[in-house]
Amino acid sequence: MLQSYLNKVAAWFGRLDFVALGWELAVLVLALIGALVVHRRLGQFLLESSIGRGNIRRLTLHSLQRIVFPLSMLLIAVLGKAVLQHLGEKLLLLELAVPLLLSLAGVRLVVYVLRKTFRQGPGVKAWENVISTTI
Repeated sequence: MLQSYLNKVAAWFGRLDFVALGWELAVLVLALIGALVVHRRLGQFLLESSIGRGNIRRLTLHSLQRIVFPLSMLLIAVLGKAVLQHLGEKLLLLELAVPLLLSLAGVRLVVYVLRKTFRQGPGVKAWENVISTTI
């Protein structure tokens, strides 16, 4: 039984294209660095823009600030994925990373709005867990 499992793992590693995997890792690292830069610059601008505004405008700007990081990383990852697909590379990590980044943006936005809409308590925490798990 163990030998069968090891053979399957060895076959899976044999199908991996480590050059393509390296390119995907490079795209993800560049996406992370780019997202950090965008989050810092645009996030700061959004927070400064929300000072002295009405409640709904402030909530909207703070919500945007919360999802700037995952959305900018998602955008850069999608662009990198398109370039690698155009070059004919096999994709493994980016096929997994793109839906995860989209889910992260959704979770952050919904949980932020939930926290701002309702008073803190065990019910809100339970709904945060349900929403995170569902997304």
